[in-house]
Amino acid sequence: MKEDLIKNIIEGMSRVFSYGIIEISNDYNLMSSWALVRNIDINSKKVIVFARDDGFDYMNLSEHLKEMLNVSIVELNKIVISESMNVDTYDDETIVINYNDNSILYYGTKSEQTVNELLNLSRSLPSDNSTVSENRDKYWVTYSIIALNIIAYIVTAFLSGSIFDSDINVLINLGAKYNELINRGEYYRLITCMFLHGGLLHVALNMYALYSIGPLVERLYGKTKYIVIYFASGILSSIFSYMFSDNVSVGASGAIFGLLGTTLVFAVKKRKNIGKDFLRNIASVIIVNLIIGFTMSNIDNFGHLGGLVGGIIITLILDGIKKKR
Repeated sequence: MKEDLIKNIIEGMSRVFSYGIIEISNDYNLMSSWALVRNIDINSKKVIVFARDDGFDYMNLSEHLKEMLNVSIVELNKIVISESMNVDTYDDETIVINYNDNSILYYGTKSEQTVNELLNLSRSLPSDNSTVSENRDKYWVTYSIIALNIIAYIVTAFLSGSIFDSDINVLINLGAKYNELINRGEYYRLITCMFLHGGLLHVALNMYALYSIGPLVERLYGKTKYIVIYFASGILSSIFSYMFSDNVSVGASGAIFGLLGTTLVFAVKKRKNIGKDFLRNIASVIIVNLIIGFTMSNIDNFGHLGGLVGGIIITLILDGIKKKR
């Protein structure tokens, strides 16, 4: 429970790092009325509060704390206990902790000292009853998509009479991107082709990539937006392939490139908070995969580009909608 994690943090920080504990009686949209406080100097104090994921009344709370603690300066850090991240709502004073496994999902530049204290404290914090099944539940969207792809490949392998290579006629019958049939109105192929693969190595590599990148996006953007991003990217990937290539095409890689596009947007927007190394790593992964695609045969490069563009566009749209709210 989130309340248990907050209790453990408060007890641990007060015991190990000599924080005091105060109660904030007024409602400032906080997750807990209890907060941590420590002296900086005679005129200033550091206060750590536990805020809700949808923000809180920062200015009024700061003024209230100054009056309550009789100081002129309050250095306020806020800890958000959450499962996913509303990436556009966090500032430099925010720390986001995953309540399932106590991991730190995000922290701002003005909260680094608190993060270091939490990391040193983490060894003594009890796990939130995490079990294998609970860990799976955290990323059930990613694991469900992987399961659907594997089931589709088992059916393909059975009908093809081979576990290693898929028969192209079987793939077409099952819903591969085939321009001639799409021209006849079979638009569903723009979606079904995302769950078909041309061979065992093909599906294995794509599912490994999805297993690696999917949980990150699911955690950052939440399950609903993750589903929108995945399918929108996959469909735009299929449309690009349809427009610029006459070859039969299958695979989840277009949607996976969309997820890479999403992480690229996140890395660019939050580079001051999470560091430029993450941005460089994401950019290098994208560039290397595009280079591999353009230097090898039988790879749908237009599909990859379409998925990447789709992931970037839909992520920017979703972020824009959230800002307007």
